[in-house]
Amino acid sequence: MASVSYKIRERKDGSASIYLHFNYGKKKVVRYKMKISISNIKNWNKSNQRIKVNNDDREAVNKNKDLDEFKQYAEELIYQYEQNEIELDSERIKFDLSLFGKVSKRKKDKDKSTSFLKFYKWYVKYYLIHVKPGMSQSYSKESMKPIKTTIAKIEQYESIYGPLEFDDIDLLFHEQFINMLLDDGYSPNYIGNHIKNIKTIMNNAFERKYHKSLDYKTRSFTQPKGESDHIYLTHEEIEKIKNVDLSKQRNSDFLNRVRNLFLISCYSGLRVSDLLNLTADNIKTRKNDSGDEEEYFELKMIKTQSRIVIPIGSKISNVLSKYDNRIPPKVSSQKINKKIKDIAELAEVNDIVKIKSKKGREEVIERKPKHDLITIHTGRRSFCTNAYLDNVPVLAIMQATGHKSEKTFLKYIKASSKDHLNQLSKTGIF
Repeated sequence: MASVSYKIRERKDGSASIYLHFNYGKKKVVRYKMKISISNIKNWNKSNQRIKVNNDDREAVNKNKDLDEFKQYAEELIYQYEQNEIELDSERIKFDLSLFGKVSKRKKDKDKSTSFLKFYKWYVKYYLIHVKPGMSQSYSKESMKPIKTTIAKIEQYESIYGPLEFDDIDLLFHEQFINMLLDDGYSPNYIGNHIKNIKTIMNNAFERKYHKSLDYKTRSFTQPKGESDHIYLTHEEIEKIKNVDLSKQRNSDFLNRVRNLFLISCYSGLRVSDLLNLTADNIKTRKNDSGDEEEYFELKMIKTQSRIVIPIGSKISNVLSKYDNRIPPKVSSQKINKKIKDIAELAEVNDIVKIKSKKGREEVIERKPKHDLITIHTGRRSFCTNAYLDNVPVLAIMQATGHKSEKTFLKYIKASSKDHLNQLSKTGIF
């Protein structure tokens, strides 16, 4: 059975800090530093774990009252843990104790244990270290990024409507939160990702018995979605980018690095985070069924921490050969996104593309030359789409790209109805 007690730690000047010791198992103790201290270690009554009331410490009465309140709060936590059969660890206990607030100021906020934002921030911190149930490893920093971005939007909401408790995450919140982001001009997909993150946090808190609110599970608590008009490059367009002469351009060496990194993305389907972290150590060699040696990439993906292998075919080999069979020197994704547009324009990848999107509540239709829409991520999308149209089995493509579900993978396929018709015609079933 868990228990709590106060102990002190002497400082060099003879004063002392007070710690709450939360014992929750054999040799399992959380030492929680209080915001209260004593000016003289002799003023501590060890038997009743309180400050002696005398002239040396005139605030002793108030400090003892704070200690009583905090200990009572800690004992109530123990009761909740035992009643709900909650499995304890140090991070959970520290988080719950921190919800009491600054005890020395004796804040009387309403039920601090229901603070949604505090739990959200704890979730981000906790699951970067610990493995979430249902996952094989903890979140990587890369995969936690999109979840973390929602915190700023919740803080924006709270600045307008006030602090959120778990019970406040209801259909009214859903409507107000979406309207706030629509007013800021965000797209349905962007808003939908934030709603998805909020539902993830609510689910985790529900499983940990922090709340009993179920509005977030109803059909009405939807994630807005919109069609994405992302582009892909055909084999012919990739060849144009590969062959365009950059020798007369300013900073031609740098532009060649940008181009070659982009081409590796087109030929491998690697995410930008994995592409820009490739090293010579990721290049492996094996003997194929014919006994010939062949090279391949082997790496653990940063976003999902899954291991993948990707053959290094002749196209990638030709790129690597320009750098003594090494990976081209790194270029930031921001610079690639900027310069690959210029390179594609020189390569005359300039078909006019009609883009439909929603900005806030308005549907916007724009017509832009294709080169203006290319980013480093276009390489991965082009790999997926071209492999799919070349009738490479979906499972084989997914094994190379690391996609876990076919539904997610198919979002990358940006083929037109004409492309699909051509693909069906090649099958011979019609």
